[in-house]
Amino acid sequence: MTEAALEKYSAELTEILELRGVPEEEITQIVREVESHAAESSEDPAFEFGTPSEYADNFAPRFHMIR
Repeated sequence: MTEAALEKYSAELTEILELRGVPEEEITQIVREVESHAAESSEDPAFEFGTPSEYADNFAPRFHMIR
């Protein structure tokens, strides 16, 4: 995993969580945990957590319209 890949993942995760209305303090904690885990494991965060959108679902699920 490169630092650029981790930065991209973190930025995408942050943006998604912001759009879903997650409080800033919680976003900071979530992103720090991802970055810490990625640094310790040297794994791509997408491998460990899924895409940023998939991981964000754990904290703020997407709303789907039901017809």
